[in-house]
Amino acid sequence: MYKTGKLLKTWYGIWREDVLDAAGKVKRRQRNIRLGTVAELPTQAAARDALARHVGASLAPKVEMALSELFER
Repeated sequence: MYKTGKLLKTWYGIWREDVLDAAGKVKRRQRNIRLGTVAELPTQAAARDALARHVGASLAPKVEMALSELFER
């Protein structure tokens, strides 16, 4: 987690998630999301809770496959 911005301070969260490619191999992807402003999330703990809610919703590995790969299968 980090905070950035000069006039409007904003919290951002970074995490890694597992993604299955077309061959069935597990790859790691780094994700970055805007959590909210400091006015909305005044403390680091509040920002951490917001990040945990977002990451908890996406625990299962996702499948990344191009349309052409799907068509071939």
